[in-house]
Amino acid sequence: MSLMKTTRKIGTKYALWGLVFIGTGLRFFHLGSQSLNWDELDTIMMTGKSYVGIIQELFGRLSRWGHPPLYYLVAKAGTVLGGTSEFALRFPSMLFSTLSILAMYFLGKELFNKKVGLFSAVFVTFSVHLVSYAQYAKPYALFWFLVTFQFLFFLRSLKFTSRLNFVFYVLSTLFCVYTLYTGFVLILVQAIYVMIACPRRFKWFGWAMGIVALLYLPWGFVLYKTATLHEAILWMPKTDNYFLFFVMVFQYLTGVFFGNNVPFEWAGFLVVLCLGVFYTPKEMGQISVERMNKSDLLLYLWIFVPIILYILVDAFITPVLTVRYVGFLYIPFYILLGKGISCCGNKASIIILCVFVGISLTQHIFPYYERNLTPGGHDTRGVLIKIKSEAPLALVVSKMPLSFYTQKVGLDFVKMRQLPEVKKKYDKIFIVYQCCDNLDSLSKAGEVPPDVPGFLKRASKIFGKNFKLTKDYKEPGIGFLEFDVVSVH
Repeated sequence: MSLMKTTRKIGTKYALWGLVFIGTGLRFFHLGSQSLNWDELDTIMMTGKSYVGIIQELFGRLSRWGHPPLYYLVAKAGTVLGGTSEFALRFPSMLFSTLSILAMYFLGKELFNKKVGLFSAVFVTFSVHLVSYAQYAKPYALFWFLVTFQFLFFLRSLKFTSRLNFVFYVLSTLFCVYTLYTGFVLILVQAIYVMIACPRRFKWFGWAMGIVALLYLPWGFVLYKTATLHEAILWMPKTDNYFLFFVMVFQYLTGVFFGNNVPFEWAGFLVVLCLGVFYTPKEMGQISVERMNKSDLLLYLWIFVPIILYILVDAFITPVLTVRYVGFLYIPFYILLGKGISCCGNKASIIILCVFVGISLTQHIFPYYERNLTPGGHDTRGVLIKIKSEAPLALVVSKMPLSFYTQKVGLDFVKMRQLPEVKKKYDKIFIVYQCCDNLDSLSKAGEVPPDVPGFLKRASKIFGKNFKLTKDYKEPGIGFLEFDVVSVH
């Protein structure tokens, strides 16, 4: 028996590190080949500042761009070490997405057993949803890793009175809320769980949250302004059908949304999910019923509390529903899938996982590589190359820092506010802006030029000429207005 246990332990260890190796390769492949997303340009601008400058910039933006600072500080460190390029900018996301494979294994093991942890890690490794966000220079991959880490030490701190577990839990919680405000939603999940399942440990939880609140005070004002004015999310359209939205979230988490549609693939995921919800495998007989019930309770709270809260906020306060904001749901979802597959026996489990991996690679991940786009789908580089081909000596104007690409393609660029400083004469001017179906809200948020006539009036004074709109060009997520500079008659 001892030899069998040792063999299984070694096999699990090699399987886990094999998943990390494969996951690294999937996330590393063509990491720097995609054009920067429009949102990633903001990361470029932030990493161009000093560490203190990043904090000052985010404080100055307040409600407009109220992201907490941790991700940008990490991204800044990445560019200091690796230079300024698409690859260096996205490397932190790739790194933390890869580490999430290990974190998921240990969380699944903590909740149930090693098998569930390993199966859950398989889903993380081959999830096209996570591969795409690993190649996206925004806070989500870092945040999702921190959330997994946080829940791991949340559970360990409830079970064992250990200062080390307590310190890791407090630090991971603090890092979460300094990365994205969504971390507060997950604190609510944990508070409800403690009240229901471990009421005797609520004093411990209160001490932990008191320390987090104290250490978060420096950023409290920005959080307050963001929560009360919420102008940073004006670009979101209101959700008309919540059921269809969460069907789309399910499609993202399973990979069905990406690449080719495999018949009945979604049904297979639902069957495995139902097994994870309603069935307990024999291998888990050694786990007490109380532990099983508590683990299931935490996963259900982790899924349904954020969903209910987001729907209430979206319906009565301000639109907040977008896939990336609820992307952390993959963690309890994949653990339930891992539990469901573990119900099927060893041979059946291996077959199911092989089918999942084969479909994910051939029908989701490889097509994602072929599209060569980030999650937002904005081909910023391609749009500027198109402008260069049409007007090599034109001036590009935008509110975003396009100089990263305009310098490479050989175009002159200024930000909107820098237009009065322009001395050179141009025959054409291009305004590059973010575009989507919700243009009215984007205009309020300052993402598109809401007052083109006003801009032309200012430009006319600067250049002493009039401007004639000749083209309104749009691609998914990004577009430009082309103006001919004509003499005043």
